[in-house]
Amino acid sequence: MITRTIRSVLIVLVLIHASATCTFGWGSLTHFSFGVASANGSEAFQNLPDTWPSHEWWHITEWFYWSHGVQSTGTALFGVPPASIAVPLLPTYIQVAQTPGEIMYAWCRRAASCTALQHSTALGFISHDAADAQVHWSFFEGGNATGWLRHVPKETWADYVVYLNQFNGGFDGRGKPTLQPALPNRGDASLIHTAQEEFGRRKLSLDATKQVNLPPVETPAAIDRRIQAHGTDMRDEVARMSRRGFNSYLRIAKELGWSVNELEQRYKTTSRVVSTVYQSHP
Repeated sequence: MITRTIRSVLIVLVLIHASATCTFGWGSLTHFSFGVASANGSEAFQNLPDTWPSHEWWHITEWFYWSHGVQSTGTALFGVPPASIAVPLLPTYIQVAQTPGEIMYAWCRRAASCTALQHSTALGFISHDAADAQVHWSFFEGGNATGWLRHVPKETWADYVVYLNQFNGGFDGRGKPTLQPALPNRGDASLIHTAQEEFGRRKLSLDATKQVNLPPVETPAAIDRRIQAHGTDMRDEVARMSRRGFNSYLRIAKELGWSVNELEQRYKTTSRVVSTVYQSHP
């Protein structure tokens, strides 16, 4: 059972994050760390799919379904009218070949020349989505009001643990982070634009039960602005970390039984999965 105090804290944290550009899986710092651990220079590309907002309040965005290679399966009402809300059910994964990363990688394989930036962009999408698949939605929960309520706070708690344990970070006398990784966000906007166009040409759907098209295809310039803006957002996320924030999430983790040992095992497994992506996509 969640105590009333902890439930209130969870709701406040979700409201704080609800209108922001938040992730639905591993957090930005953790994705970045998978690239660092791979030692292949891929860290600047690990957060590309999260360049687009994942959710707005209780609504999962169309861009999240596209960038993460999943489809909507509908919603369910939770609560008693008139206070009930429509909460998204768990998304389902599409065929691997239809994911944006694999579409970009296939384009690279066919092209007369594929630049290092284009190749890294494709693998950034593939490795990010493979990493999230290790925690969607068995570890970072969802599918009902309670699961989604816990989702963002749990991934933020995980980012704090990774910051402390993987980066050997800490907090200074004012409670501010002593370490602030650069967290670059890079990608070939023209190739991403091509992947968006291909989604439409193939008549792929963002919904598992009906045809739902991607929003209007973005120009390369608009995509590049998103990429740059998300880099700034990620750096701001780390700058907002604090000892007080960590203690709040630690309190929730203890109350809900979130295990650091399980998190570390998931982290190790995911790190291996990310490395395998690069080995299997020359």
